[in-house]
Amino acid sequence: MLTGILNVSGGFTTTVSGTLRFALGGVVAGTGFGKLQGGGNLAVFGGLELMLVNGFIPWVGAQFPIITSTGTRSGIFNSVAGQSLNVDVFLEPSYLANGVTIVALDAAARLAQTISFSVPTSVPATSTPITLTATSSSGLAVEFLVASGPAAIHGDQLTFTGSGTVTVRAVQAGNAQFLPVTVEQTVIVTSSLGHQVSGDVKYYAGTAKVPGVQMSLTGGQTLSAITGATGAFSFTLSAGADDALTPSKLEEIPPSQGVTTLDIALIRRHILGITALGSPFKLLAADVNGSASVTTLDIAFIRRLILGTSTTLPKGPWQFVPSDIVFPDPNAPWNPDPARHYVGLASDQTGQNFIDIRLGDVNNS
Repeated sequence: MLTGILNVSGGFTTTVSGTLRFALGGVVAGTGFGKLQGGGNLAVFGGLELMLVNGFIPWVGAQFPIITSTGTRSGIFNSVAGQSLNVDVFLEPSYLANGVTIVALDAAARLAQTISFSVPTSVPATSTPITLTATSSSGLAVEFLVASGPAAIHGDQLTFTGSGTVTVRAVQAGNAQFLPVTVEQTVIVTSSLGHQVSGDVKYYAGTAKVPGVQMSLTGGQTLSAITGATGAFSFTLSAGADDALTPSKLEEIPPSQGVTTLDIALIRRHILGITALGSPFKLLAADVNGSASVTTLDIAFIRRLILGTSTTLPKGPWQFVPSDIVFPDPNAPWNPDPARHYVGLASDQTGQNFIDIRLGDVNNS
């Protein structure tokens, strides 16, 4: 416990795990209360413990500049013990630009206040610093500190240094009008090693796998891969990632491969109401101009492709959908989302398969 005056040359920092103890027995530094004096910048963390000695009873308004420095102060104490040693006064730390002063306040007169403060529930260890924001009902400034876990705070910037559970504390120290208030929030910092996302691409009818499909990952990361002979792909995504995985494929050579006059005949029978195509995938294959319908105009575009007067279709040669897609209306499967989406990825994801539809090919040739 500090009594007298302790002079420190240069600046000093109190550790997060340590506790500074001061005896208060009067209002004169050195003889009445302990004091720590520094010659540079100071940073205060950890705990503060106050103890009344020699029968001393502080009065409302009494002040005890327990820490002073010629530099600037940063940080606040994680905890303060001994604030209510007397029923009439409340011993409150006042964080000044160059030190800390204990002020004896009227314990009965101050008002309660609250803090509005939130942080993300989960982030990856590779996450960029988070800007912390908090407001107090009193309008007084709020300060932040890391109560526990692999993180550090610089001003309002929270930086993660590893994986684990981080407890962030928002503190408003109070003043002559308001009581102090503390709020804690917890952030789960997931492993930075990442998670596997894998699957394959197959044709919409049968079991044939599709090589040469470009799998593009966008969002928090930008990656790409090409499916091989087995149609398989695999990515390693950062834990906690928010990404979208989208397949695409270049033009077929020759452009009309898999599209024949038999497809035209089957589409015409569907339009005439003779025999429905009977599958949402075939309906998507028949809608080659992206009109969200199957009409004679689609037939005209397919005919031009077969005759070689055109080398592509209005909607391109391919359309992709996730293999587990559920069409709300199988008779109107138009404009499905081609991507798989990952929000806050927390585990490996296997079987992330896709279905490939060759536009114009309704008979799986």
